[in-house]
Amino acid sequence: MKRRRLKGTGSIERLPSGRYRARYNGHSETLDSELAADRWLVQRRHDAEEEKINPTKPRGPGRTVDEVVTEWREVGQRRWKPATLARYDVHAAHIRRLLGDEPITNLDRRRMEAFVMELEKTHKPKTVHACNGVLRLILSHAHGYGDIQAMPPRIVLKRVTKPTLTIPTRAQVEALAAASDARLNALVLFAGYCGLREGEILGLQREDVNLDEHWVFVHQQRNRITGALDSTKTEGVRRVALWGPVGEALRTHLAEYPGEFVAPMTTPSGRWPTERTITPSLMRKSWLRARKKVGMPTVRFHDLRHAAASMMIAAGLNVLQVSKQLGHANATETLNTYGHLFPDDMASAITRMDEYLAA
Repeated sequence: MKRRRLKGTGSIERLPSGRYRARYNGHSETLDSELAADRWLVQRRHDAEEEKINPTKPRGPGRTVDEVVTEWREVGQRRWKPATLARYDVHAAHIRRLLGDEPITNLDRRRMEAFVMELEKTHKPKTVHACNGVLRLILSHAHGYGDIQAMPPRIVLKRVTKPTLTIPTRAQVEALAAASDARLNALVLFAGYCGLREGEILGLQREDVNLDEHWVFVHQQRNRITGALDSTKTEGVRRVALWGPVGEALRTHLAEYPGEFVAPMTTPSGRWPTERTITPSLMRKSWLRARKKVGMPTVRFHDLRHAAASMMIAAGLNVLQVSKQLGHANATETLNTYGHLFPDDMASAITRMDEYLAA
């Protein structure tokens, strides 16, 4: 049972154990009695009012942005994925270049607007948005550690235009596969029909493939540059349906290229590549040759994922099925990306509504 109070004054909940949990402004405490929980809430409210009247002074007013960025990175890299860390480093480099020598306490609205305008001179809105987002993360870290008293207000940025998707057709997917190196033929079909990410295909182990029941178990991905294994993008596991043509191509591939992984990629272990292994250089060169040969010089390997989504939608799969197959965090992400591909049969909808209202 939870006893609610006036908004902003906290709450007390009785737990099955008979103890009481008090909550206030994101903090909680489990106590032995309701009276103790009441006293805890009173103390928290008193502390909050005291902080408003006499705010805590910043820990280090002389600390520069560069020093805070270094600390933020050291703290965060323990929980970030390598790809996320690399992306943050790219954006943090712009922040260090333009703001690194300034005290963190100088970053008010005016200074942040000047930072954004300077970035806009040489970078696209998408990059400006990303750099501003990383700067907000750094400021949040500084606020949590007492370097600044409050977060600066958000800056209004230019709208990012959503790029038009490049969606290869089924014929183009098959042509790209045929034009690729023989070791990559089945993998290109795999991406173009089933929608796996490149890293997920490279991290797929032979034991994860069930050709008889037509599915694969996706639980990890491999960095194609470093060869390191990591969890999937959404840090989840999923079963991916294996359509007929892909199953047959994989069966042939597994027979020809034995090994623990479906894509026997070399890693930085000092082993020499052989005719049975796949190197990052091989993948890159093969893809560049294949897309040039089929007359699609700008298509990315990731665009094969869009092709798979479009074919699934054309075949009649609903949004939840497509979302699960692609490994999206939720169906909303699927609709935001591929919503325009789903059929919009408003004529039949109008007929059904007219029949319903006439009944």
